[in-house]
Amino acid sequence: MTRTLGVDGNWMLHRAFHTQNYTSVDPARAIVQRFVGLVAKDALLAKATMICVAFDGARIFRHKIYAQYKAQRTQSPDGKSPYDYLDGLMDYLAELGIHCVQLHQYEADDVLCSLAKRVEGRLTVATKDKDAYQYVTDRVTLLDSSCKPNPRFLTYKDIEGVFGLPPEQCLDLQTLVGDKIDNIPQLVTRAKALKGLREWGSL
Repeated sequence: MTRTLGVDGNWMLHRAFHTQNYTSVDPARAIVQRFVGLVAKDALLAKATMICVAFDGARIFRHKIYAQYKAQRTQSPDGKSPYDYLDGLMDYLAELGIHCVQLHQYEADDVLCSLAKRVEGRLTVATKDKDAYQYVTDRVTLLDSSCKPNPRFLTYKDIEGVFGLPPEQCLDLQTLVGDKIDNIPQLVTRAKALKGLREWGSL
């Protein structure tokens, strides 16, 4: 059976950027090596036979719908960004034969959601983003290897315990409660959203 590892490349790049060996004389090389090491570790944990790394595109369609989307995010004080190393990283991944996807108007989340709907066999998605909860099924599992002290797998059965609802209701819940990380305003409190969705099933 095919076992695919889907990787949220943006999340993994931030991890590599903030945990690189800063004693290195070549930070670009250190970040690339760190990124590949993290992906390799997750591939082993997932027993993957295939890997797909997804990155955000340059012009995400959500910004046209809502101009304040992620508007609160600022650049680091020293002016450096993980994305300064993205082109070199993608070239290196291509040399290794690791498949990368970056679609102009879409985020890594969108690509991974599509992958979850279409992939054959089992899929493990390396991400910490709660937006991924909505596409977890009996054959799609999430993996957060940044979780301490041990990596955390989230299966279909785990989602309701973590989020309060099954995966198929997570999108409606997120719509109602908003998301501070993405600068999406809250419509109702989490308690009211949970109560309403448990009573009515969906928006």
